[in-house]
This record gives sequence, structure tokens and C-alpha cells, in this order.
Amino acid sequence: MIAAQIAVGLGLGLAATEYAFRVRDEGAFPHVNFYVADPQLGVRLQPGASMGFKLGRNPRTTIRVNASGYRGTDWPEPPQAREIVVVGDSQVFGLGVEDAETFSARLAERTGRPVLNAGVPTYGPREYLEVARELLVQRRPATVVVVLNFVNDPFELERPNTERHAVWDGWAVRRETAPAAVTQFPGRAWLFSRSHAVYALRRWLHAGASAGGRTATTRAGGRSTRGRRRRAAGRTSCTRACGRRRSGRRRRRSTSSAAGPRARRSRR
Repeated sequence: MIAAQIAVGLGLGLAATEYAFRVRDEGAFPHVNFYVADPQLGVRLQPGASMGFKLGRNPRTTIRVNASGYRGTDWPEPPQAREIVVVGDSQVFGLGVEDAETFSARLAERTGRPVLNAGVPTYGPREYLEVARELLVQRRPATVVVVLNFVNDPFELERPNTERHAVWDGWAVRRETAPAAVTQFPGRAWLFSRSHAVYALRRWLHAGASAGGRTATTRAGGRSTRGRRRRAAGRTSCTRACGRRRSGRRRRRSTSSAAGPRARRSRR
């Protein structure tokens, strides 16, 4: 009986905590959290997924993924005439705006033609070309638009996404920070990708670890700085002492030189 009461209390406490963090976050996350691993592209978007997205003080938006694994509503079948396919990274995907406000949606309004948003965050030039080839075979669009992001695309030309990102509980993380293995258990997928309380806890732990690393670096830098100061002080004291010795030698030489003629004259 007591064990049951404790379990119920813990459950209610956890539920209240989750609710509080969900309200604080407006039911949104600042990163996309429904990636699936892909051997060719590194990551793909989970078909049919959706989430609330909010980064910083920007307005909350909703992201929906269609059955093809790209943002927006389901693409029409069979493919329509004069289709335009737009490929790119998060700029094309439209982080921070609604589905109807993306670049692809605006292009469809301007041209009056069907436009497919094939942008995926984390992708680079290699992935753009791979997606374009794939959709050219599947849908045979009339036009393919490749949008380049000159902030980071030039640095991703020689390094494919399979070497840059890995999927960890639905999140795309830098491959060098991804764990080698994770312990699977029922409910892990929801807990680590959908729970706002767990997300807040992981952010707090990550911030603590980063602060600890910076503190250690600062201490090491402080020791190095103190060592440089001691060496500089040693050089300064040596310079002063050596200067005094040289100054003493010069005074003795000048005294000897001045006394020499007088001594010779007196001997005469």
C-alpha cells in the first residue's frame, strides 16, 4: 500500500514537472527532433512527424512532415506538370516560419506552379545533389532550384553529412559528440525526444559540463600566465643585476683610465 502511494506520488510529481516545462516552452523545441538515420544522406526527416518549433524570442511555429519525408502537405500523385523542386538546407526548409511562409510556398504564389519543398536541415551541397537526383527519377520535375547557403556550404563541400551528423534519440548532433551506443528501453524515444522536462535536464547537464571545461581551461591558462610572469620577473631581475655589474665595470675602467695619466706624470 505504501509503495503504491509512493509510486502514485512520484507519477503525479513527474507529470506536474513535465506540464510546467511544457507550458514554459509553449510546447515547442528550439531544434528539430524527428530525424532518422540514413546511410547515404546522414539523416532524413521522419515521414508524418510534426512538432512545435520556437527559437529564442521568435514566434512559435508548427512543422509538419509529409509522407515523402519533406516539409509540408503530402505531394500530389501522380506528379503534376511544370513542377518545381527546391533543394537546400534549413533556409529552404524554413526554420522559424509556418509551412505556408517558406521560400517554396512564396515561389509557388509568385509563379502559379506547384513547388515542392525538399530542403532538410544539416544538408550540404553533396546532399542537395543527391536529393535532386532522387527526385528527378521519382517525379521528373520541370525545374530544380538549388539554394546555396554561403555561410556554411563552402565548408561542407569536402565533408558529407554522414561524417558531420548522427542521429541521437531523434536529434541531429555533431558526430564527434554522439555516443557510441545507447541503452534502449520502452518509452525512450518519447522520453528523450518529446519530454520537455528531460530536455531541460539534458541542457542543464550539458551547460554544467561545458562550464567545467571552461573553468579547467581558465585555471590552466592562469598557471601558464603566472609561469610567464615569473620567467619575465626573472629576466628583469637578471637584467637589472647584469646592468649593475656592467655599470660597475665601466666605472672602474673610467677610473683607471683617468688615473693612468696622472700616475705617469707623477713618476716623471
